[in-house]
Amino acid sequence: MNCHVPGGQAAEYPFTIAGTLYGSDKTTPYTQNGVIELYTGANGTGQRVIRLEVDAYGNFYTGQQIDFGNGLWPTAINNQGIRKHMGQSTTSGACNSCHNGSGIPHIWVL
Repeated sequence: MNCHVPGGQAAEYPFTIAGTLYGSDKTTPYTQNGVIELYTGANGTGQRVIRLEVDAYGNFYTGQQIDFGNGLWPTAINNQGIRKHMGQSTTSGACNSCHNGSGIPHIWVL
């Protein structure tokens, strides 16, 4: 997200949350109406803070200000409603900074 911040190359499109959703092969972007949701509780519990539609390139993003507080719990949802929950909370919307395929797998759905 280095580009989508003040002073970055794409500063006119600032992101507070951004990433890419992949299919089960973990290499092909998921372009079939996926969704990312962030919750206040683990495994899709608590309050849903935001719902982000995945675009035709597998990307999701928003410039909306989000209060991550002590951490939010992401859930990836495929076009059949099957949910995949992240096993820990996050305090950052720069999803690809960790989920970059080296060490930590890409964000993926079945």
